[in-house]
Amino acid sequence: MERRHHAGARGGEGVDLATTSPRERDEKYVRQQRKQAEREERERRDYERACRKQHGDCPPYNGYVAGQRDR
Repeated sequence: MERRHHAGARGGEGVDLATTSPRERDEKYVRQQRKQAEREERERRDYERACRKQHGDCPPYNGYVAGQRDR
């Protein structure tokens, strides 16, 4: 009786990475940029809310900015 070796879910992973289309890469990039922009918006909004609680006595926003590396 012949035994066949089946590749697991990871077996085709390398092939999938190598065959990612330019469109798929672009879509992934756009999703990442949108996610970063949403994070910046959320953090700025939280900062401004906290600043209002301190009656506006706050330094300029110096937190996360989309498109820049984390500090």
